[in-house]
Amino acid sequence: MRIRALLRPAGVALYLVSYVLPAVGNSDFGLRDLLTGKHSIPGCGCAFFSIFWGFAGFFDSSGLTAEGRGTFRSLLLTGLTNPILFAYFGLSLRRKAPRTCRVLAAITLVCAASSVAFFLLNPLVPIYGFYLWLAGIAIIVWPDLLRLTSQIKALFSREDTKAAYTP
Repeated sequence: MRIRALLRPAGVALYLVSYVLPAVGNSDFGLRDLLTGKHSIPGCGCAFFSIFWGFAGFFDSSGLTAEGRGTFRSLLLTGLTNPILFAYFGLSLRRKAPRTCRVLAAITLVCAASSVAFFLLNPLVPIYGFYLWLAGIAIIVWPDLLRLTSQIKALFSREDTKAAYTP
């Protein structure tokens, strides 16, 4: 059985489960409250919050400090992760436009990684639902990222490319 056939359902399962689990909490509360979900936001709430407030801060950033603008930019990129992943997943299921799928896979990971910048700029802390969300995304896009990296290596290993960049 191909690895893609095994990875994709596992990634989708992790991704979907992460939407109902606590994903983000406030650092003012204790660890027990965060882990039980008492003072936390589930993944579905985070998805809505990040796209809504990300666009709100993007279009009305007057009067914000540089840190505030960085927060809203990272929040917007985090919010765009899910729609880009849905586009990637739809294209990859139909097996249309493989190059576009590879580019969308890379963009999805960059957008998901921007959530780390958001957590560095805010008092919120990620909880296990967030980590499952990241793991699900990474597992879903992994096969196309492997193909993209092999294509990049092949591009730079060609003889004409080596001759052009040799000092």
